[in-house]
Amino acid sequence: MSLQEEAVEKRLSLYHFSKVFPNYLSQLQQIQSLVQRLLDHNLNENDQLSIEEVKNLRVSLEDKYLEAKNFVETERLSYNALDVSLERTVDNTKNGMESQLSVLRDLREELAERNDRLHQLHLDIADFNEESVHLNTHSTTLKCTKSEWINNVLEDEASFDKLLEYRVFKPVGNGLYSVTEELFDGEIELKRMNQLMKKDIDRLKMDLDDYKQKWLDNYDTMSKIGSIIKGKLNERSNGSEENEDDYEEEEEAIERIKKNDVYESEDDGEERSSFNTDEEEDEEEDEDEYGIEQDEEDIDIADSGADADADVKVEIGENAVDSNDSTGLNEGENNNDGDADQEMNDA
Repeated sequence: MSLQEEAVEKRLSLYHFSKVFPNYLSQLQQIQSLVQRLLDHNLNENDQLSIEEVKNLRVSLEDKYLEAKNFVETERLSYNALDVSLERTVDNTKNGMESQLSVLRDLREELAERNDRLHQLHLDIADFNEESVHLNTHSTTLKCTKSEWINNVLEDEASFDKLLEYRVFKPVGNGLYSVTEELFDGEIELKRMNQLMKKDIDRLKMDLDDYKQKWLDNYDTMSKIGSIIKGKLNERSNGSEENEDDYEEEEEAIERIKKNDVYESEDDGEERSSFNTDEEEDEEEDEDEYGIEQDEEDIDIADSGADADADVKVEIGENAVDSNDSTGLNEGENNNDGDADQEMNDA
């Protein structure tokens, strides 16, 4: 790199567009002051008016002028380039947006329509609120002709005449009849209902707390009662199993007694004499039938005794059951022995 290029680079590194015009004006001011002192013959020791110094001032002024001129040209070109760039950008944007302009217009129209609907909805809500306030604070009146009342509300003309007699319908002229009614409860009534509901809620809370406290107080007692009932149920279940075993033993004993009676009756029949008369045979048959009936009664008594023993065993305990079972068996055996002795005596 040559010395001239280095000087240019150094100059450019120190060059600022914001100082171009101030430097040029400062150079002009310096030359003007020198010329003014020269004309006034008021030069000082620092003023040098040699030919070389004048040339340097001229070159410096020309340089400052060229810098200012270049600055102006550069700014003009930059602004022109910016304008051209902006114009091209606008043209490109228009060309690119040409296909989307229709979509944007449609969106704008749709937004405008929605805004209109929202505005109308706002007006409708305001009207509804106003009408609601009027219904809550004032009574409502409906006016219709007689035929309209009968066709739309009532079933026949007699009902209309009856309501008119009770002053439910009021004639207002031009063939119209009005009905006035408060469709909604007033503020005072609503407050009263609210107070009643609060009182009911408080009362229910108090009742619930009382019931809860009573339940907690009686919890120990209920637990003891439950344990006692559970123990009784266990005892009854165990007693029922033992009762079934005893009942089976009683049935086996009764079967053995029946078999013994049958064997004894057969032996008695073989020992009877063949020389008995017809009357004696009839008496023997009657006695046999009586003995069979007596055996059946004894069996029924034994069965009822077994049932009674089972009931007593559930209520009292194992000792009572054992005593009753032995008693029932003894009674059955005694009855059977008595029947056998009687048959032997008859024979």
